[in-house]
Amino acid sequence: MRRCRATRLRCRCQSAREDATPLLLLHTYPGSFTEFLDLVPLLTDNFHLVIPSMPGMAFSTPVVDSGWTMDRVARVYDALMRRLGYDSYGSHGSDGGAMIGRELAVLDPDGFLGAHVLQLFSFPSGDPTEFEAFGPKEYAALEFAGWFQSVGATTR
Repeated sequence: MRRCRATRLRCRCQSAREDATPLLLLHTYPGSFTEFLDLVPLLTDNFHLVIPSMPGMAFSTPVVDSGWTMDRVARVYDALMRRLGYDSYGSHGSDGGAMIGRELAVLDPDGFLGAHVLQLFSFPSGDPTEFEAFGPKEYAALEFAGWFQSVGATTR
């Protein structure tokens, strides 16, 4: 029998299997943990699920300070998983959740098993020739992508 507990900030569903893999499910922007509720019965045979609300979104409490970058959210989610007693875990996300999953993969905390993302955000490789054909429109798009990656959608 699976046990699920929902709070304003997250939904946690434990598998009946004690050795199930902990999995952090990361919702889209602007979304909520409710996006994953239909998957709970399908996943809890093999996974302990933690489905947090992204800070400042939907069922989450409002953010009152600035600086809520995707990196900061990733660090908060890692701390959450540790507080819940998980020494290792993986993540899955799309859209904003994919960006947080990427930051978790870059952070690579002890015991992090990996990130599965449904959306790939591509940024320049550093090769100067890839900018040769850029005009003002492309530079504006690149500047926006850089801003979105650095501060994301959760900054207030």
